[in-house]
Amino acid sequence: MHKTLRPILFVVAIVLIVGMACSGGSQPTEAPPPPPVETQPPAQQPTEEPPALPTELSPTEETETPPPTEEPAAEKFFTDEFDNGLDNWDFSLTGGGLHDKAKVETQNGKLVFDLQDADLYTFLYSKNTYDDVRVTINVENFGINKSDITLMCRYDETVGWYSFTVAMNGKYNIAARDQFIKKSYVIFNGATNAIRVGQRNEISVVCQGETLILYVNGEEVRRIEETKYGFEEGKVVLSATTYAVYPINLAVENIQISAP
Repeated sequence: MHKTLRPILFVVAIVLIVGMACSGGSQPTEAPPPPPVETQPPAQQPTEEPPALPTELSPTEETETPPPTEEPAAEKFFTDEFDNGLDNWDFSLTGGGLHDKAKVETQNGKLVFDLQDADLYTFLYSKNTYDDVRVTINVENFGINKSDITLMCRYDETVGWYSFTVAMNGKYNIAARDQFIKKSYVIFNGATNAIRVGQRNEISVVCQGETLILYVNGEEVRRIEETKYGFEEGKVVLSATTYAVYPINLAVENIQISAP
């Protein structure tokens, strides 16, 4: 029996020795890394909306509203050479004549009255009111010699006013208008040689206290002490009219409103 086992044990021993020689000292082989796993990118989160602007400002953020800009008041005393049109005046046109036959406009630095029909009344009113005042114009006549121009002081449409009317032939009158009874009264009328027919003329009127004065080309034509009507304050008015006499064509180079 022992003889039978020896060859078998010898074979087993040889196999064991060969097996150990094949595996001797080598490190174990590392397992390959797992294949990369595809991952979906993370879902994009919705971006936040910017905060809404406040509909009301906090007290510290409120801005002050600037006060409304007021129109500058017209200068009380001034000389108007009509470079800016009729900005310093209010205008009205009345009468039964054809209004499209009346032109009052500035041309080449002059105020031109061109009235081509009877019964036309044009008025330019100052924006300020005055008590004592002097009004001076330089005027040239391009129409008939009967053409006239009127300066008024202390014009108050509810009370009345004083008027000085000078024709280009030298005739003139000083009158008062009583608005309570809607009548005009001539205080004085006359004529003067101081007018320069067919030339430029300077006409000046003064209303000071109870004194009314008319000057033509620097000459005092008439001085009146007026106590009956007693108008005290009002606007200055420049007027040209036709009545039954036309055409009227007058050019006013300038008007000066000053203290007497």
